[in-house]
Amino acid sequence: MCKPFSAIVKKNGDVLWQWKMDSHTDILNHYNIKDDESDPERLEFARIEITPRNGSYLYPDDWEFKIDENIIPTWFTKSYELFAWDEHKKWLKMLDENLIRKPTINPFSMNRTSVNEEELKIIRNQVGIQVWNQVGDQVGNQVGIQVWNQVGDQVWNQVGDQVGNQVWNQVGDQVWDQVWDQVWDQVWYQVGDQVWYQVRNQVRVYYGSFFVGFKFKEMVKIWESGLVYYSYNDILYVLGKDGEVIHQEEIR
Repeated sequence: MCKPFSAIVKKNGDVLWQWKMDSHTDILNHYNIKDDESDPERLEFARIEITPRNGSYLYPDDWEFKIDENIIPTWFTKSYELFAWDEHKKWLKMLDENLIRKPTINPFSMNRTSVNEEELKIIRNQVGIQVWNQVGDQVGNQVGIQVWNQVGDQVWNQVGDQVGNQVWNQVGDQVWDQVWDQVWDQVWYQVGDQVWYQVRNQVRVYYGSFFVGFKFKEMVKIWESGLVYYSYNDILYVLGKDGEVIHQEEIR
């Protein structure tokens, strides 16, 4: 799969690319370039990529150049690579203008043992609201789906699984006292999914906050203050330090 930064380098030295366009095929189509030649002597362009060595667009280390072709044009020399690097600088400037590079926060590590009324007001207004698609659409349209997915995966891998699993386990402990062993498996499945989607929603909102112009700032504020929440059986639960319930109330 093509990765950003992707470009087409032509024999005349032009480097063709488009912001948010990572597919070489799409770039070729955009510029009406035919791809019907396999003779390295007669090729008129080369597909190239410049990607972070560590795979992170959020915290890249070194950038690596490669020709993404099985057949390399005979004319492709170091000077063409330099042309590509010049265009990569322009693309990287646009990336930097769209990303917010900040430390990743795991809310359960922030030692919250209480929640204030202002935070509860925000949580009450947000609980149950599903913004999964809205977040993806906003950021995907802004930076392209590949960068959005990569940044999202990086944040998810650092905090999403841990937060999700702790909530899952906490709900399991709750439900254990409410059901017989005979029906546990089915209830676990239903409750797990119900709560997991709510938490996953908050993780997605949080990693959307790594992009400039993100809309859901109040939800991000709750996460970054060390709180996660969900509702179950008309009860609102707020979790703090180590994923423990620090507040619960009936949903009115």
